[in-house]
Amino acid sequence: MVQKEQDITNKASEIKEHKVVVCHRTGSDSNPWVQIEVSENALNPHLEHGDIQGNCPSQKKDDEGKDDKKDDKGGGGQGGVNLGTNVTVVNQVVAEAPEPLPEVRYVYITTRLDFWVKFQGIDSKKKNKSVRVIFRNEDELHVYNKVIVTSDAKGVYKGVITDIRPGTYEVLVKGDGYLQRMFENIIIKRGVNIYYWNDRELLAGDFNSDNILELKDVAELLSVYNEEINPVQTGFEVFDLDLDGYIEIKDIELVLINFNQLKLVGEE
Repeated sequence: MVQKEQDITNKASEIKEHKVVVCHRTGSDSNPWVQIEVSENALNPHLEHGDIQGNCPSQKKDDEGKDDKKDDKGGGGQGGVNLGTNVTVVNQVVAEAPEPLPEVRYVYITTRLDFWVKFQGIDSKKKNKSVRVIFRNEDELHVYNKVIVTSDAKGVYKGVITDIRPGTYEVLVKGDGYLQRMFENIIIKRGVNIYYWNDRELLAGDFNSDNILELKDVAELLSVYNEEINPVQTGFEVFDLDLDGYIEIKDIELVLINFNQLKLVGEE
């Protein structure tokens, strides 16, 4: 009778303190997983911290002269997955750790365009001028305003533009007081690109920057000429086409050479 009571007591205690096997995650690189037994009541906190219910896999095939395969039972743990340091446990589903993202390096593409242009009426070394340069194709449009160009002894101007996206473009060049010129099939590659556009000079006469030489441009030049503001004053430099410091008959002649019709439109 006493023995039966003791058996009942032991059984009740066993039920009350029922143990479960847990593969405990240690966080150690050398020994990342340790198999332990915990009370069934304490199972959930362990699982929430990354432990796995079930047997841990064998770390060595031969441990103290014994083959662990019989205890491993296909790797143990949930789903019989062999665990290692490269495993991430999410919601108790064992998944391989994500591969590290590739390092992103931004490669700076260096391009440079050296170009030469000619302005009608300038045939000797003059002061610097500025031009607007537009690069365009079906997909892109790049505008460079106020690009400084420098004259050589023959009045040919050189400009430099850097960091243009490589591609094939139509290039439009316009200077103050001059009609726009278009140069087609300009290929920009990495490195230095050289183009001589001085064989097609920019034509004089567009004083209001609408890329049209018409009667009102001629009238505006004549009105300034009649005011006798020489030497040329600030704000009127655009009418001094040959850059000699004076607005005079030579500047008018340059415009009239081009004004052979009621309207002359620059290239677009």
